[in-house]
Amino acid sequence: MAVPTSTRASASFTAERTSVSKIIDGNYWYHVEPPNRWTAAGSTSASDWVAIDFGVKRPIHMVKLYLLDDGDGGRVAAPAKYDLEFWDGGKWSAVPGQQRTPEAPTG
Repeated sequence: MAVPTSTRASASFTAERTSVSKIIDGNYWYHVEPPNRWTAAGSTSASDWVAIDFGVKRPIHMVKLYLLDDGDGGRVAAPAKYDLEFWDGGKWSAVPGQQRTPEAPTG
């Protein structure tokens, strides 16, 4: 399914030479060179976030996350944890009934 043109992505931090738009481009293979991915590598925050605004209210039945891990113990590794939330019009709330496979994040 194509991402609607009204869809926008934003992030608390975007590493140099990466683009937050890459999280909604439909690709799920990523390269260091040339970079075709988004990372928060280099952020000084204890945690970072990514938000996707579809432009309209719509039901979401499944979310697939393709987390990165460069596998070299370097700057890009899968997060220790993540939270999946939605904007209810006044605050961010946890998505109910989440089933995760695998349970722990892996790259």
